[in-house]
Amino acid sequence: MYRILGIETVDYVSRKTGNRVQGTRLHLQDGTAYEDTMGNRVLSVYVKPAVNTADLALGDDVEVLYNRFGSVDDVRRVG
Repeated sequence: MYRILGIETVDYVSRKTGNRVQGTRLHLQDGTAYEDTMGNRVLSVYVKPAVNTADLALGDDVEVLYNRFGSVDDVRRVG
């Protein structure tokens, strides 16, 4: 489970492919305690436009589901 700390709109042209990239980047706080970490770990994940993020808000607790290729397949609010 993660807590949403930031929601960023992504819209740019990739230098590598020349293709337009659109979607959302979620900045998340990992609530798991780790022996080697003081405080919390954070991560950012790219979410493709096909995944509905419109109902997500700062502070929401979410579950991130990945497909077999390691891309975000769904983001579900928990609780």
